[in-house]
Amino acid sequence: MLKCLILSTLFTLVLLGSVSPARAEEPPKISMMDVSVWPEYDQPGVLVQYQGNVAGKADKTSPVELYFFVPKGAGVCAACAVQANGNHTSETWKESEAEGGLTKITFNVSEPQFHVEYYYNPLPTATDKKFSFAYTAALPADQVQVDIQHPLKATNFALTPDTPDLHKDNDGFTYHSYTFKQVAAGQKLATDVAYTKTDPKPSVSGNPPATTTNAASTASDGGINPNQIIVLATFVVMGGIIAYFVWERKNRGAQPEYVRAEWHDAAPRGDGLATGGYCTQCGNALQAGDRFCARCGHPAAEI
Repeated sequence: MLKCLILSTLFTLVLLGSVSPARAEEPPKISMMDVSVWPEYDQPGVLVQYQGNVAGKADKTSPVELYFFVPKGAGVCAACAVQANGNHTSETWKESEAEGGLTKITFNVSEPQFHVEYYYNPLPTATDKKFSFAYTAALPADQVQVDIQHPLKATNFALTPDTPDLHKDNDGFTYHSYTFKQVAAGQKLATDVAYTKTDPKPSVSGNPPATTTNAASTASDGGINPNQIIVLATFVVMGGIIAYFVWERKNRGAQPEYVRAEWHDAAPRGDGLATGGYCTQCGNALQAGDRFCARCGHPAAEI
């Protein structure tokens, strides 16, 4: 009896050990990512861009859900994939509130490369500018590089912590770079930026950013704006009403006007006696020998 109990227990343990628990789906990982921070680039605020690659994503058949944090109140302009030819795809995204004064941006990509872009304005109006930038990682990454752009016409530019990694582009901008390895989800990469700029104009001229609202409440790119439908329908109705009145007025003017002839007693001819009788059409007095009524032209032969 004891032997059977021991064998049953061992069999149960082996059976339980052979059934592995279901593994929770692991979040995607970023292989390499650039975080570009451009204060007063084409607007008075700060333009921030995330661009990188999803680790291990080679095929384009299965979409991957990505999510990133942006400052609360930031105007998100894009959250999409980047095709091999450099074109950005047209994606929608969802915005949800996150801890720490952040907003979580969630979207799907079918390409290995992604792009996120937003504007926010932490800058004071004084000529001495100072703000703190922090990238909070929502997803783990093998490498994250943060590039801070030195605004044109800005002096006394300083970063805390400082970085010796500097490079320039063909447009004359200087970039200060930080490189971080094996960034964990939830890790914060922060730097303080300070400079003096007396010219209120941005580095380059640009238009106000076309901020797109939460995709859960608006259509995707190329979608139909309900306000446009209302305006268009109003113009169509008004045009139809105007066309109807023009048509009705035109047709009414083309119709002959029927004037009702006033009835007068037939004026007697000669001595006033109707020697030929009276017209059966209008009652005019006829004289003997009249073949037609002198008033209405009705044949007198029918009298």
